[in-house]
Amino acid sequence: MLSKTLQVEGYLREGILHGTFPLGKKIPSRSQLCRRFNCSRTVIERAVDILIRDGLLAGKKGRHR
Repeated sequence: MLSKTLQVEGYLREGILHGTFPLGKKIPSRSQLCRRFNCSRTVIERAVDILIRDGLLAGKKGRHR
């Protein structure tokens, strides 16, 4: 069984490569991904970091309330 980090990373990678998350558009929020995968924000951050490292995502700071 895949770790949660690899599950999230795979989901996002597939979405990016198959056009579910088109270039220049936002991926689901960290909160949405936490709920979807029933995991911590740390898991999501690790998965996103992998995709940034692989050049599939660009890191951007979110807005603050």
